[in-house]
Amino acid sequence: MNVLVIENEQFLAENICQFLQQQDGVNIEHIGRVRDALDILSHRSFDLVLSDIQLPDAPDDNWLLEIGKIYPGQKVIVMSSHKLPDKIKTSKSLNIIGYFEKPFDMNQLTTLLKP
Repeated sequence: MNVLVIENEQFLAENICQFLQQQDGVNIEHIGRVRDALDILSHRSFDLVLSDIQLPDAPDDNWLLEIGKIYPGQKVIVMSSHKLPDKIKTSKSLNIIGYFEKPFDMNQLTTLLKP
């Protein structure tokens, strides 16, 4: 399983990546900026994207919709300390399989990582 983690908080990103590396068959990439995330997604596909909503270079809260335009049906787990915007929650182009309010227990990810 190829997973892209989009998170600018270094401590949290490191913890998520460490946790995911302990799971069998999981390959992880970490990006901290929207521009870099959209660029990598336009060239490669991922089985799962874990992403914060608000990143420093995000134009607005709805930037995640761009992922759905690049790769319709992309499985996404949203991690945030902010409410999930309605446009994202009801998006037909994203397959949001989980929402975790920060801080959250990493073990909650385990059930969502199973194919």
